[in-house]
Amino acid sequence: MMAVSTHTISASGNDENRSDLTNIRGIGASRKRWLNSIGIYTIADLSQASVDEVESSLKSGGRLLSRGELEEWIAQAKTVDLQNQPAESFCALPDPLLETEPLETEPASSSLVAASTDWIAVAVFKVEYQTRQIAGKVEQRTLIHHLETNATETWSGFETQLIQPWMLDRIEATLPQPEAENPVVPEIIQLQVIQSHQIEQPMIADHAHPLFPGAILASEPFALEASVQLTGLSDANLQKQIPYSIQCTVHDVSTGSTTILGTATLNISSTANITYKALLPELMLSHSGIYRLKVSVTLQNSQAADRPTASGYFKVPMLQVV
Repeated sequence: MMAVSTHTISASGNDENRSDLTNIRGIGASRKRWLNSIGIYTIADLSQASVDEVESSLKSGGRLLSRGELEEWIAQAKTVDLQNQPAESFCALPDPLLETEPLETEPASSSLVAASTDWIAVAVFKVEYQTRQIAGKVEQRTLIHHLETNATETWSGFETQLIQPWMLDRIEATLPQPEAENPVVPEIIQLQVIQSHQIEQPMIADHAHPLFPGAILASEPFALEASVQLTGLSDANLQKQIPYSIQCTVHDVSTGSTTILGTATLNISSTANITYKALLPELMLSHSGIYRLKVSVTLQNSQAADRPTASGYFKVPMLQVV
């Protein structure tokens, strides 16, 4: 058992508060009583204590603390005691030779004072290292409580490694999430098919009339033009170059095969209320028959890396090739 150290009780309540053991992080009322029982009453007492002596004295009384925790307490106590000493020395030992005029001090910066009040606690945790004795055996456990969500977790023994990730998970789950930006989405509003014999009157399909009014000729090249509009444009997207890809595929109804007729990668100069023209100039179907045609447009890297790529498509349910 450690010898009880003598200490003087200051007449100043502020001195007592500064010297109170509960000012040390990790020391609550129960731990304070443990330390009092072995003769440690103040932060100054703790700063001069030996880890080995404190550990041995507590263990002899059936109280167990991890060595790392004791070392941290004593290190904190030394720092706090050093900070307290100038104020205590000045109050306890007034020097009659000192000038009686008040010392000039610079006013505290208003910005620093304001900054100190800006901090808001977003998560508060209570951690307890507990022991109990059953049938002559001492058991230990660690209990943590997240006050905002009332979530708790318990580990056997004095846990230090798993506490941090558990706390971080709780914090991430309760922090307000940033509002998701509306994605920029391409929409194909019209398709045109142009063959050499249709230059003056290209065939058009749109959402109101999704079928081309006529057939195209087999083994003759044709151009496909898609009219694209972008929805969800924000001010940040305007006037930016947005890369996109366009692809045309056909499905042969008789054989069941699907073929990619053509692809291209282009850039859109995003401007509000503008329709963009995407052209696939050299497409061809070699065999006559009935096909289903699909044209898709995909914006590349239009959003943050963790968001899905935006796509739009237009389907022509029946395309006749003769």
